[in-house]
Amino acid sequence: MKILFRLRSLPAAILLAFLAVTPLVAQEFTQGFAADEELLRGAIVSRVEGDDTKVEGANSDSMERLYGAVVRSNETAVSLTVDPAGVLVATSGRFEMLVSNINGDVREGDYLTASSIRGIAMKADDRQSRTVGQALQDFNVDDPNQVLTTRDVTASDGQNLTVGVGRILADMDVRNNPLAYGVQAPEVLIRLGETIAGGPISITRIWGALSVLVLSFATGSVIFYAGIRTSIIAIGRNPLSKASVLRGFLQVTAISLSIFIIGGFAVYLILKL
Repeated sequence: MKILFRLRSLPAAILLAFLAVTPLVAQEFTQGFAADEELLRGAIVSRVEGDDTKVEGANSDSMERLYGAVVRSNETAVSLTVDPAGVLVATSGRFEMLVSNINGDVREGDYLTASSIRGIAMKADDRQSRTVGQALQDFNVDDPNQVLTTRDVTASDGQNLTVGVGRILADMDVRNNPLAYGVQAPEVLIRLGETIAGGPISITRIWGALSVLVLSFATGSVIFYAGIRTSIIAIGRNPLSKASVLRGFLQVTAISLSIFIIGGFAVYLILKL
């Protein structure tokens, strides 16, 4: 008698399940670009309008073309380099970013966006359309070890200001500004995600982790339900096949549990890495 739910290879089934639930795990990724200006490590950049092979220091005028931040080649394991004389730009992952206090003090968890200073990020509020990531640490302008230089700028109200510029670790995630568009997540999910990650994480990672969790739970549940249903039908039709059916049911149960475990591990990777 043919058992419908029996799989010939348990390891193969587990591997397929792993591939099904892990496509959203965050990766550090960089790409090489040409640049017509000197861009320091941590400078935020935008794609040059009309030339996708080049980047330039981002500011408030090029916010819609925000792309990432400049990194060194030894800071990432995955990179696509086009021009060895150009720059490497990170589009996701955790890297250092040049920031200033032009829009107020930068605190851990703040969203970061382009400022009026080319290549320098600032704290975002609901007036900007795009963000480049989230701060993973404070930027203290009173700490001489954090401040690399100072700049004289003119604020939107016409006031002349002297602001500090430094580097902080940030979670790279170029997207529409959640503060402007209201794209947030329930507070309980944010707190749970930050507890697992051990610090602030982007909304994209939270929703990605939730999607993987739901997908793995749904996949495992469907397989488990199909195993129970098929076992009952098979035993009812042929009581003598009870031993064979039970073996198949145990195999399906193991697959379902493996999917749950793999899904939980994938969620941990998304939030932690």
